Amino acid sequence: MVGKNGENGPIGANEVSHYGSVNLSGWMPGIFSVMMFCFLLPALSHFCVKPVQYPLKVMSYNIRYNEPSDGIDSWEHRKDFVAMLIMEEQPDIIGLQEVLIGQLEDLADRLPYYAWTGVGRDDGERAGEFTAIMFDTKRLKLISDSTVWCSETPERPSRGWDAVSNRTITRAHFYDMMSGKEYVIFNTHFDHVGDTARKRSAILLLDLTHQVDGRKGVIVSGDFNCGPDSAPIRLLVTGTRGAGGLNDARSSSDNPPEGPKGTYNGFNPEVRPEVPVDYIFTGPGFEVISFRTVDRLFDGRCPSDHFPVITTLIYDP
Repeated sequence: MVGKNGENGPIGANEVSHYGSVNLSGWMPGIFSVMMFCFLLPALSHFCVKPVQYPLKVMSYNIRYNEPSDGIDSWEHRKDFVAMLIMEEQPDIIGLQEVLIGQLEDLADRLPYYAWTGVGRDDGERAGEFTAIMFDTKRLKLISDSTVWCSETPERPSRGWDAVSNRTITRAHFYDMMSGKEYVIFNTHFDHVGDTARKRSAILLLDLTHQVDGRKGVIVSGDFNCGPDSAPIRLLVTGTRGAGGLNDARSSSDNPPEGPKGTYNGFNPEVRPEVPVDYIFTGPGFEVISFRTVDRLFDGRCPSDHFPVITTLIYDP
């Protein structure tokens, strides 16, 4: 060891005290910093590795079938309005109701990045109304799809219970190319007359959602032709047969719902409906960021006799 004067030899007590105090005072700030870093590292790593979330926008829209007797509100006069509304909102998934094959083709021509799946309710092919599901092909890949009829014979075109029309549930399984997650979407249109048909359709729909693998997010959209206090909606929310129900996106939204509470406008631009008949429901694992009833007008007119509803979701199972 080098001494005080550069000579080899032991260092005196005063020298040890002097050099030791210098060394300790120099190292203490560094030691304290290391200790604090080790203490904060778990918390910092939690924020650093938090996965990126990709919000999913889902719309439910009864676009009113093509009825020439609607006059100025017939499809020919409003098909561009419906397409423009969808382009403005840019939903990732759209559950459509009352749509006929010609209307689907019109929308496909105007919305080139969207594709659709579904069948006509009258023959399982092209005849009758569809409960079609449109989706953004830039984000979603269709894995599989199917249709069941709301009846005692759900595997084939049929009318069930006291319904006055054939009613369907369209199912679509998607892979989300942005998030890597999977969703199963159900879209439906319950009968507008039959009370029993609506209740039994709700049970059928709920049973279908319970068959989905728990690793996939479940979303339900549709025109249910009944209010939130009705038996079918209560069944969907509370569950049945010992199985859990679904979450109503409107009542589950983190942010206050926007727009009118009700959704049927009858093509009257001045109406403010109070009772919703169009809904979006979610299964477990979804956070509902927002919910809105879109009362957008074009040239002072409603694009359909229903307002669409749209919600923004995050799936984090």
